[in-house]
Amino acid sequence: MELLKMHMANVKINRPRNDDNRNQNGGLIGTFENRRGTIKNSIAAADVNSDVYKVIAAKDNNNIADIKNNIQNVYEVSDIKGLSSVVKDTKNIIAIQLNELKKKTFYINNLKWDSNLWDLSKVESGGMPTIK
Repeated sequence: MELLKMHMANVKINRPRNDDNRNQNGGLIGTFENRRGTIKNSIAAADVNSDVYKVIAAKDNNNIADIKNNIQNVYEVSDIKGLSSVVKDTKNIIAIQLNELKKKTFYINNLKWDSNLWDLSKVESGGMPTIK
C-alpha cells in the first residue's frame, strides 16, 4: 500500500508553548515517515519545548540531516525557544532574527508568498500574515 505523500508549502506556525508533560510542542511537523514529502517556503516562528527541534519535532538532529533534501527554503526564528534545526551541511533551513517577521519583503522575497493571497498589512506593526 502506497503511503500518502505530504507536501507543505507557505506555512507559518505560531502557537503558544505547552510546558506540561502530556503534550510536547515542537516543529512544523512531528516527523517524516520513510523520508517522504516536502516542507517548502515555510517558517517556524513559535516557541517549542526546550528539548525538541523547531522545524521537525524530532529529538535527534540526525532525523533532520536525513531528510534535508525534502526541505526547501524553510526558516526558523533564532529568538524562539527550542533547539535549532539548522544543520551544518544544509542550506535548506535558515535561521533569522525575530525582527525579520516585521518586514513585508521577507514574506514576498524570501518565503515567496504571493501578496495577492496573503494579507501582509499588519506585518510591519508586529502582526502576522493571514490568508485573504
